[in-house]
Amino acid sequence: MSIERTSIHAVELDRHVRAIKTAGTNIPPDTFVNGLLSRRDVFQENVKKLLAEGKFSTPYVTVCFPEVFAYTRGCSLPLIPVNEVQEAITWRSKELFPFPEEDIYFDSKILDKTDKEYRMIVVAVQKKLLDQLVAPLLELGLKPLRFEPDASALVRLLNIGQNQHALLVEVNPVGAYITLVEGEKAVFTTVINNTPEDTPATYLSNIDQTLSDIAIFYRNKGLLQESSTQVFVTGEMSSEEWTVHLKQILKYPVKLLASPVPRQNFNKAYAAAVQKIAPPVDVYSINLLPTEMQSDYDAERNILFYKTLMFRFCLIAFIICLVSAGAYVIAAVRRQQTDNLVKSIRKMTQSQQGNTQALLLLNAQAKNVVALSSLRITPARKIESLTGLLNDQINISQWEYDDAKLSYKITGSAQTRGALLDFKDALDNSADFANVTLPLESLQSPVNIPFVITFIAKK
Repeated sequence: MSIERTSIHAVELDRHVRAIKTAGTNIPPDTFVNGLLSRRDVFQENVKKLLAEGKFSTPYVTVCFPEVFAYTRGCSLPLIPVNEVQEAITWRSKELFPFPEEDIYFDSKILDKTDKEYRMIVVAVQKKLLDQLVAPLLELGLKPLRFEPDASALVRLLNIGQNQHALLVEVNPVGAYITLVEGEKAVFTTVINNTPEDTPATYLSNIDQTLSDIAIFYRNKGLLQESSTQVFVTGEMSSEEWTVHLKQILKYPVKLLASPVPRQNFNKAYAAAVQKIAPPVDVYSINLLPTEMQSDYDAERNILFYKTLMFRFCLIAFIICLVSAGAYVIAAVRRQQTDNLVKSIRKMTQSQQGNTQALLLLNAQAKNVVALSSLRITPARKIESLTGLLNDQINISQWEYDDAKLSYKITGSAQTRGALLDFKDALDNSADFANVTLPLESLQSPVNIPFVITFIAKK
């Protein structure tokens, strides 16, 4: 925002430093008298009008005001630590400005650094001039982050070197400003007022005469040289015709001050907005922000930091509690499932306890059976032995075995009596059988003799 004696302009930039919103309004000439705000209500109404027209999306604002109400001085300091520069300037302020230290806001900026010293500018403004702007802006909900003279802001758009000079000419209907610029420093500013007694011709003639006087004076001092001097024109009345006219008078290159905002009367507001915001303690920028506001912003930032920290801590704690609760629920569910499974197994075990005992008893009996099985005498081996005693003339039709008595009874037929006797003798002589009994009536027939023979197995 640029606050001038008869107008207010504002520009909002996006993150790519592009102008996305602009608004401007004129204010009555008597709103400010000798730099002091005399009609506060009129000023606030016009700022409200400006905000409504621009529909700006942020309350944060950087403000530039007329250079004529500020004091700019050049100075040098020995190469001390950067964090001590501000304190050193505080001691120098008494000799730089004709006001008590408690009556001014001041800030410094390092322009250059040599092997031995810093080259700096120090800018000051009376507190009574600046404080009168702060309160109305705060009441409207705006939050000023920087105050600086408009020439300090416009210098950033000139893009000239440290050893180059420029005349910055701002032409407005109510007055003109002429600022001599050296590098990034405004050396001095003069005002040509357009009084009610002045005609347009007189007003323009005064501007031409003042420019000529300044050019001659500083050319004679060796500052303004054709090779290193340019003239920039800005303001509500600036135009290409002005550049042609001034080039004929001054004999220096003259051009319109360019910025991404096409209208010249918004150059100051753009220059104020485009600069990176830094607190007054920063030694590479000018910020005349009142110390009380800076303290409030610092406190607000600390509170916001701790609120953010507390919010994040609470969020992390909530997430941890949520995860813990989830883990507890999962563990409880699994524990319940495990308990149910254990109960089911116990119930099944209890219901099958009788069967289990029966199985254990059966298993023990089976072990005994297996252990005793090797002691049991079975007829299988004896029958194999008996089979070896048979011959082709003996036919066995039936046999019986008594396991308790180990006795055998064989029924069959023999082709001859001799074959039957041989079979009986074989049984008698066998190592597996004893007590062989053959009834005598079985020997009555000489051939095809049916017989029944009994014997027992030897142990």
